[in-house]
Amino acid sequence: MIVWLNGPFGVGKSSVARELVRLVPKSRIHDPERLGWLLKRTVGRLRPGDYQQLSLWQHGTISRAHRAGRDGRAVFVPMTVLNPEHLDRLLTGLRTRGDNVLHVVLDAPAAVLAARIAGDKNDPGAEQWRRRHIALYEQVKDELTANAVTLSTAGADPRQLAAQIAAMLEPAL
Repeated sequence: MIVWLNGPFGVGKSSVARELVRLVPKSRIHDPERLGWLLKRTVGRLRPGDYQQLSLWQHGTISRAHRAGRDGRAVFVPMTVLNPEHLDRLLTGLRTRGDNVLHVVLDAPAAVLAARIAGDKNDPGAEQWRRRHIALYEQVKDELTANAVTLSTAGADPRQLAAQIAAMLEPAL
């Protein structure tokens, strides 16, 4: 079982993923950003831009997420993908490999996101970049949530959200 935790930057994907690993036995987090970081520092020097556009990242993400769950573990993928075509390619690629995939979009109002981003002390250098993506999320939100479970993070803590998602997984685990 692969649970793709999507949504805008600052919505709480990583926090929810950590709580899910605590709640769901034999589960793990797979972070495609690590592959993106590697590609950005290698291929990205020749082809600058968003690594999510690289087919190498997309195929690598599919392959690595699939492998992370092939021993029957639940895999939580906290990764913002705001391009609906890229997201569809990723989720379809996983399903084609036989993975049971649940797409969860964590949502919050723009003002809540802006406050969380401003308060993020882990990576303050990314604040402006993340803020610029709030508007993009608002533009594609309906398309992203059309075939997803959507949960609001406003007024909910990561533990509550993880419990809701874990309850959805019980029949599949």
